[in-house]
Amino acid sequence: MKLLARGDAADRDAFDAVFAKVPERVRVDAADRLGLPPAALWLRLLQFLPPGAAEFWLLENTKGEVVGRVGATLTRAEPGAGYIGFFELGLGADVPASAKMLLGAAEDWLAERGVKQAIGPMVVNTWFPYRYRVGAVERRYAWEPVHPATYPELWRACGYSEYEAYRSDATRDLAAMRDRLAPSLRAVEAEGFTLRDFSADRLEDRDLPALYRLSMEVFKSAHLFEPLPYEVFRELYVPLVTKIDLSLSHFLVAPDGTEAGFLFSFLDRDPISDEIALVMKSIALADRFRGGGRSNALVCGAMQKALARGATLSISALIRVGNHSAAYTRETRFAFSHEYMLFMRCLAPIA
Repeated sequence: MKLLARGDAADRDAFDAVFAKVPERVRVDAADRLGLPPAALWLRLLQFLPPGAAEFWLLENTKGEVVGRVGATLTRAEPGAGYIGFFELGLGADVPASAKMLLGAAEDWLAERGVKQAIGPMVVNTWFPYRYRVGAVERRYAWEPVHPATYPELWRACGYSEYEAYRSDATRDLAAMRDRLAPSLRAVEAEGFTLRDFSADRLEDRDLPALYRLSMEVFKSAHLFEPLPYEVFRELYVPLVTKIDLSLSHFLVAPDGTEAGFLFSFLDRDPISDEIALVMKSIALADRFRGGGRSNALVCGAMQKALARGATLSISALIRVGNHSAAYTRETRFAFSHEYMLFMRCLAPIA
């Protein structure tokens, strides 16, 4: 086995082209490719990072075939920490040893730059793919981390342990939840607030700038948050939102026309029961508009529309354990839960 570093590549364009296609090459099970980002996204990320901020490696077997990849990224979001992501590894010979080679190369690069704690899987930062699905996998959704089931165990075998836990909780009490939140929606509407759907026709000139402004303001205090340039935000979200039904996502608009908050949600079909599910992905309220039942109003508006479309499931998606958003599934008829993990490994003592 041989590691090839991007920094040593004579032809970086050729390296990048191979690196971007590794997931498609090594994930032989079609189920592991569900929701896999296109090669163009990986290429854009390689170009987005400034020189010296990251390094990437390919792993070749004895036949010269590329069978894995990994990347390491410096971050300012967590003092003393660095990220490892982009991890892929084919199920060929001596997988545990190959995983140690890949992760070890990323760890050594980070340690040489003073990093004391490696966190992963993390592709650049939390705006891009991160976390692994852990536990039993009965159903898969394209919006959650999808990967070969061996990956979390390979990281654990290389000395990684839990850093943060996340979950997606599903309930079948959609109508009861809507009724419980309805007074908040009525009260907010009485104050002069309105719900305005995301619009594909006004996405670029109105809705995307508002979504960006609110995201940067509201999520700045979130753990591991890093600001993202608007153009990169645009490149990330325009392809995403143009592929889904935007009618389940909306802004809460204040009486003066200011976007006070948003809920990004959509409908999906459960891969086992074929039930229609309302997936609530992100909710945000600007600081000066928090309280007064306004987040409840955002959720209630989406639930009303989802019920009218035949939804029977509600999923609070990818919530950090302990986050306030998890409260929407409490005291409801529980359906199922998916768990995810972000791992860490100490590279040196932390003072």
